[in-house]
Amino acid sequence: MNINDEFKSNVVWNEDTILDEDSRMIWGKHKGERLGDIPDKYWRWLSVQDWIDNWPALADYIDGLDLSEESEYED
Repeated sequence: MNINDEFKSNVVWNEDTILDEDSRMIWGKHKGERLGDIPDKYWRWLSVQDWIDNWPALADYIDGLDLSEESEYED
């Protein structure tokens, strides 16, 4: 079964929504994917968008992530 087949398009987020890693992204490049499966690079990009505060549940989820950039080269 395709991941988008499992995703319900009528899902909405509001200010009372609490998201976790098993919640599904409802729009964009990663629509239908588990939030926990979305790469940190995307979260870092999304976190600096000036419109992210229009999505308070998602902004709160991002705030709870450890998005510190790992060094590309490890000793």
